Amino acid sequence: MPLTIAEIESVLVARVGGYLVRVGMDSTTVNGTNPDLRDPIATAVRQMGLPLADPMTVSNADLVAVAGLAYLGLLDRAELRTLENIWGHWPEFDQSAGEESQSLSQLSANLMARIKELTERFRQQKEDALTIASRPGPSVHGLIRAGRCDPARPWDWAAWRACR
Repeated sequence: MPLTIAEIESVLVARVGGYLVRVGMDSTTVNGTNPDLRDPIATAVRQMGLPLADPMTVSNADLVAVAGLAYLGLLDRAELRTLENIWGHWPEFDQSAGEESQSLSQLSANLMARIKELTERFRQQKEDALTIASRPGPSVHGLIRAGRCDPARPWDWAAWRACR
């Protein structure tokens, strides 16, 4: 059964809903119409190499090709893009006035740490895939002989054995 946009939105809100609230983005809509999560989902689908019927939005029909363990990759990629969008909306920074100070950049630092972690995971997965693709294929079992074995007398057992 294919994954739906509403299910992806539900997972994303569960993963990063607190951050969405903090920056004033929609963190309650999980019925497939969340405007703040459409771009991350569409970006994740495109990063997986899947086409979108409409280049500006994603639909449930675009998700039909996602199967198996690819769900996890799609969700992680959508989370990464959501965190990047949240980081771009983060309005607060450290402030100080005389002896008073407020450290408001801690959340931003936590966001950047998670963004770096996900980015590194995808980079490592890509390198692993390239390494596997560059390895030689499975070895041939047995001895490879040059030439062709066609004894003049096929009934002669000794001639056939010599070809082996």
